[in-house]
Amino acid sequence: MGWTDDLRGRLDELLDEYRAALRGSLDGLDDEQARLRLVRSKTTLLGLVKDRTL
Repeated sequence: MGWTDDLRGRLDELLDEYRAALRGSLDGLDDEQARLRLVRSKTTLLGLVKDRTL
């Protein structure tokens, strides 16, 4: 196994951790709260989670 394989494995681990943390940000929120727009764009927390965890 070369250094590129090691690097790829670590990147995959980091992405998995990032996705888990993002999904965890929905914990305790109901559907309405997860769909709430907090900025001027149409971005919602639920939208971010769906986009980044598919």
